[in-house]
Amino acid sequence: MVKIKRNYLISSLLVVMLLLTACSGEESTTTHYNLTITTEGQGSVSPSSGSYKENEALNLEPDPDSGWFFKEWQGSISGDRNPYPLVMDANYTITAVFEEIDQLSLTGEVRVSNKTAESASESITIRQTDIKFNSQPKVKSKINSIANTREQEQYKKEEIIIKYKATTSLQSIKRLEQKNNLRKISKISNESEKIIHYQLPKDLDVKKAVKKYKQLEQVEYAQPNYIYYATKIPNDEDYENYTQNSSTQLNLEAAWDQQTGDSKEITVAVVDTGIIPNHPDLQGRISSAGYDFVDGDSKPYDLSANSHGTHVAGIIGAVANNEIGVTGTNWNINIVPIRVLGTDGKGSGNIVKGIKFAAGLAVENNTGKEITIDEEVDIINLSLGGNISGSDKDKTMRDAINEATSKGILVFAASGNGVYNEDTNRYEGISDVLEPASYDSTMAVGAVNSDNSLGSYSNYGPALDLVAPGTGIYNTTGYYDSNNDSFIPIYDTMTGTSMATPYVSGVASLLLADGVSPSEVEERLKDTAVDLGEEGKDEKYGYGLVDAYGALLNRKLGPPKVFAATKSGDDLTVVSEVREFANNTTYGLDQIDADEVYIIGWRDVNNSGRVDQGDYYGQIGPITVNDYSQNNDLYLNYIGPTTRDVPITVNGLN
Repeated sequence: MVKIKRNYLISSLLVVMLLLTACSGEESTTTHYNLTITTEGQGSVSPSSGSYKENEALNLEPDPDSGWFFKEWQGSISGDRNPYPLVMDANYTITAVFEEIDQLSLTGEVRVSNKTAESASESITIRQTDIKFNSQPKVKSKINSIANTREQEQYKKEEIIIKYKATTSLQSIKRLEQKNNLRKISKISNESEKIIHYQLPKDLDVKKAVKKYKQLEQVEYAQPNYIYYATKIPNDEDYENYTQNSSTQLNLEAAWDQQTGDSKEITVAVVDTGIIPNHPDLQGRISSAGYDFVDGDSKPYDLSANSHGTHVAGIIGAVANNEIGVTGTNWNINIVPIRVLGTDGKGSGNIVKGIKFAAGLAVENNTGKEITIDEEVDIINLSLGGNISGSDKDKTMRDAINEATSKGILVFAASGNGVYNEDTNRYEGISDVLEPASYDSTMAVGAVNSDNSLGSYSNYGPALDLVAPGTGIYNTTGYYDSNNDSFIPIYDTMTGTSMATPYVSGVASLLLADGVSPSEVEERLKDTAVDLGEEGKDEKYGYGLVDAYGALLNRKLGPPKVFAATKSGDDLTVVSEVREFANNTTYGLDQIDADEVYIIGWRDVNNSGRVDQGDYYGQIGPITVNDYSQNNDLYLNYIGPTTRDVPITVNGLN
């Protein structure tokens, strides 16, 4: 009996211990974290400080006292989100900051849109639309370091260019060729200029040959056959995700109300990789006067992996109002494609031939026949460049461009895309504008991002003249399908100073169509550009961002202004400080002297003191000042001919 009782007691104790252990284990698995909330200023927060279960979801809601507003969170969390979703996964110490209403600063994002306002008295919200890519397969760039001009070859091996003096006879030239075993590749000029491209004897050093032939009595100059590269950055992952409303930055919609190019057809020579001949957004824009100096025929088709020349041509003159694709800068342009860059995006002596050809000069083709262009070109676009080191300069290129500009042709060239940095995995601009952009006879164009900041890849320096959008530009491209012997037109995004340059060429063509003389175009573009860097001309932005609208009006437009105002009928009265801005940015308005206001954004283009056609205008409101709101996003829209409810008078704006 005693033994049975003992076993019974032991069993009972074990059961009790197991039960206690189970209860103790359940309690120990529940973790709590502490939430400590303090306030700065006058207000409270719910829920309050306390201990909360692990992963418990809370919504922190600030409740300001009368005359105060919630400004921000500090401590373990930050920002102004209200309410703030918090998951208790740690101990949190948080401060809710409240400020008095009389310290109010209305803030928000401000954007300029070229979407025409339907009504000047209504707030119109414009959102960035997603870029839709063509469903057909796209070709990625195969030019892996196209902008890395300092590491790439600067000139052709075993090749040289010699310009003979005008007095040198053909017999003397022939004797010199035979004596030195020089094999003529082609003439870069006509007979009278005597510029010849030679193949040197094998293993003869180019620099030594240049030095030797410079010293000859018959020779005016000798130089290497320099290589130039298309100044487009490959569509790798770092660049193709950019989007950009470049027409906004250039004020193009407003400019198109003044001039679309219909007044006079202007001809632009795109000296590049050629063109996709059947692209629907380029039909009716492509001249038959083009030429292919790479293959030596009259079919300058774009066979490059990235369709560089096609993209450049589309920026200048893609067809407008055809319900497909994109819109070019000029709606009535005549584009002459001149192919001088190969499928790898680089070229040498053919570029000089292409420039001379565009300038109406006779040049020799691959078969030795002299050819001339059937069009009169107004503008030459050179979205290419080469870094010629040291004191050496490409005299042949310089002379060809000088010949073109002496005939009144405008030449725009890309500043270049710097070098590729392996450590940062990006292209980085250098303070060295490439040739031929660095010449006095060309206008050098750099590139900016969508916020008007200088593209990290864009070269700069004293020779830089202007900047234009160059980052993430969506336009015409295509590729050659060798299996079916056909060209496939598509659209794609590219980045580089190559993209910025045709925007400037396009705006220049609008000025020419509007009757501005070629000799006045350059100064007009410089004088009306939006100053982005140091006041006046600087090395990062040149004279500034091209403003198509200001250039056509021949007026340097002032920056948009943001202010708070009261409204009575069609009259606005300013009741706050006034802020100016050049870029898309945030704004903050202090010293607000009213309980209910409108936030106004306005660019008074004609300085009339009234919101009327041609201006940019946007408003938010009415906003009750006591009901503080941090998210007062403001969009300025272009006031076009169809906009209703204008003009509006603005009082108290200095």
